[in-house]
Amino acid sequence: MPTCGRCARRNKADQCVYHPAPMTRPRSTATRSELVPSPPHTASPEFSPPQTAPLQSHASPLSVADAESNDPELQTIPPADVRHHAGFLGSTSYSAVLTENESSLGLGQDEPVCHSGANPRISPDHVQKGAEILSLLRDMPIFERYIQRWYNTCQGIITIEPIIKQWSALLWSEYAEMLQNQNLEELRALSEHVWQNTDRRLRSESTKTAREWMELSSGKNLRWEVVGVTLCLVGLVATTVPDWDPILAFNRRYKNKRSLIIAMYRAADTCLKFCEEICIPNDIGMWLMYEINAVYNYLHGDSCYDSWQRTGRILNAIIALGWHQEVKSKDLPFFLVEIRKRLVASAFAHDKWLCAFLGRPPRLSYRYCVVQLPLDLTDSQLLSHGSELEAALATLDSEGWSKGTRVQRRTWSRAWVQYCTIREDILELSIGAPVGNIVERAREIQRKAEQTWDTLPEYLRQDPEDIWDHQRPPIECLYLVFIHIEHLYNEFLLQRALIKRAGADTRELLQVAVRLLADIIMVAGKREVLREFQDSHLMLSSPGLPAACAVAVELLRQEQYPHQPVSYPLNRSQTIQDLSVFANALAWVPADEPSSSICAQGRKFIKRILDKILSPELRADVSVTGNQLSSVNVDFSVPFSGNDAEFMPWLESIDWDSQSWTMFS
Repeated sequence: MPTCGRCARRNKADQCVYHPAPMTRPRSTATRSELVPSPPHTASPEFSPPQTAPLQSHASPLSVADAESNDPELQTIPPADVRHHAGFLGSTSYSAVLTENESSLGLGQDEPVCHSGANPRISPDHVQKGAEILSLLRDMPIFERYIQRWYNTCQGIITIEPIIKQWSALLWSEYAEMLQNQNLEELRALSEHVWQNTDRRLRSESTKTAREWMELSSGKNLRWEVVGVTLCLVGLVATTVPDWDPILAFNRRYKNKRSLIIAMYRAADTCLKFCEEICIPNDIGMWLMYEINAVYNYLHGDSCYDSWQRTGRILNAIIALGWHQEVKSKDLPFFLVEIRKRLVASAFAHDKWLCAFLGRPPRLSYRYCVVQLPLDLTDSQLLSHGSELEAALATLDSEGWSKGTRVQRRTWSRAWVQYCTIREDILELSIGAPVGNIVERAREIQRKAEQTWDTLPEYLRQDPEDIWDHQRPPIECLYLVFIHIEHLYNEFLLQRALIKRAGADTRELLQVAVRLLADIIMVAGKREVLREFQDSHLMLSSPGLPAACAVAVELLRQEQYPHQPVSYPLNRSQTIQDLSVFANALAWVPADEPSSSICAQGRKFIKRILDKILSPELRADVSVTGNQLSSVNVDFSVPFSGNDAEFMPWLESIDWDSQSWTMFS
C-alpha cells in the first residue's frame, strides 16, 4: 500500500489515504442505484455525510517543513493566486499604502484572479457527486409547488420570488428531458458543464436588466449556486408546514417531512461546498449560505456550537466581501445592490438576536459596520428599471418607508435592524466589561429605544389587540405583532441588566414582563394563523419563557409572603389565567423542534408554581427576616440573567422534590 511522505514521517502509515495519481483514476462505473440513492427513510437528529461518498480534498494545508518538491499531493494544490484572493482589505492592512498610491502613479490595479478556467480540483469524484445532486431535479415540477407555497406564505428570506421562478423556468426548459431520462452519462456531462459554469466569475456588472442577470446563472449557464438555492428553498418550505399538510403528499420519494428536509439540506450544502472550493462566495453564493443556515438551525437549533459556527461563516464572508462597508456600486444593477443591503441587514440582526439568546458578545458590531436599511419595496418593484423604477421609488417617503400601509418582510426588517442596534448596546451593558454610571447609560439606551419606536411609521406602532381587526394577511399581522413584542423585549433585557449590574428594583421589569406575556398569549391563541407558520413557536421560548418565568416567580413570592411589601402587585386571578394559557401553549410545540426540550422544562416549572399557588396549604403566616428577604431579592436574578440559553441548565438543575426550589436558595 503506497504511503505519502508526511504519514510515513508521523508513523501514521495505516491511516494514509494517499492516491499515487489522484487525477488519473478511472471513471467510476457505478450503477444507477449507486449514483442516485433513494431518499433516507429514517430521520436521524445527527447529520451523516451526504448520501453518497463524501468529497475528498487533496489540498490540505502544509507546513514549510512538509513541503517537499517530490510530494505528489502538492501536484493537486493550485497556486494561491489562482484559487483565492484576500478579499476586503481595510485602511490598516498590509497593502493599504500600495493600493492608495497605485492610481495616482498611473499603475492601475489588477483584478484579483479567483477562477482558473481549467480547474484541476474538479475531479471525476466532483463530477460524479454533482450528477447525483442534479438527478434530484427530476422532481422540479413538484419543487415549484413548494417554492410557490414558500412565497405565498412568508414572502421568502433573501432570494426573491421573481428571480427563483425565472431560474426554475430556464433550468427546466433547457434540461427537462435530460433530467427526466436520468441517463447517467448525460447527468455526468451536465455536471461537468455546471462545474465549468461555476468556475467562471459571475460578471454581474456586465448586465443592465434583471433578466440579463438571471440568464447568467441558469439555463445554459446553470451554476451550482442556483441548484443549491432551488433545493434549499424546498427544504425551507418543508420546515414551515405541519406533517399532515397536503403539500407533503406531492412527493412520495421521502418517508416524511424530516427526511425531505435532510435530503434537501445535504444536497444544497454540498452545492455550497462546491462553490467554496472554487472561490469566495459571489452574490448567489451568499444567498445560498444564508438560506442553508436557516434550514440547519431548524434541524439542530440555535444553541448548538455548529449553528454558532455556521452563522459566523456568514458574518466572516460579509466582511471578506467588504459588504460591511456602505453597499453601493455604480456598476451593479440596482436590485443587486438592494439585495446585498437586505442580506447584510438580516445577518446583522440575526447576530444580535443569537447573541442575546446565548448571552455572548456580538460578532458584527454596528461600531465597525455601515448597516444600511433596505428600501421598503416589493420584489417586483425591486426588479423594475427606468420609469417603472422611478415610479416605485416615488412610493417611498424620505426615510425609505412605504407611504402605504402594506407590511412586508422588508418593512419588518427595517424596524428589526434598528431594534438590534439598541440590543447591541443592551448586550454591552449586560455582558460587557463593567463600566461606571450604569444607570445613566441605561437611561440613554432607553431614550434611544423610545425615539426609535416614535420614528416608526404610525401604521407600525399598533397595539397587538387591534392588529387582527383589519383583515390583513396573517403574515402581515405577525410582522406587526413581532415589531411590538421585540420593542418590549429590549426593555425587558435592559431592566434585567439594571437588576443584575446596578441592583435596581424589579418593578419596571415586572411591568414589561406582564405586557410581554399578555401579547404572546394573544398571538399563541391565533391557532388558525399559526398553523401556517410552524416556526412561530420560537417566540414562546424567547422572549415568552423569560417573561413568563419572571411573572411566575414574583406571583409565588407574593402568595407566600402576603404581608410583605411588593414593588409591583400582580392581579392574582389574571396572572394565574395567563400562566395557565402560556403553559398550554408550550405543550403545543412539536417534540421534534429544537426548542421543544426547553419549552417542556419551562412548562413543568410554571405548572409546579401554579400547583404551589393553588394548593390550600400555601398561604401561611411565615416570619421572614430582613436577611432572608434580601437573599430572595438577590436570587431573583439567578434564573433570568439576560440570556435564554441559561434556562435549560437552570431548569434541569432544580430539585423538584425539595421545597427549596421555590425560594431559589
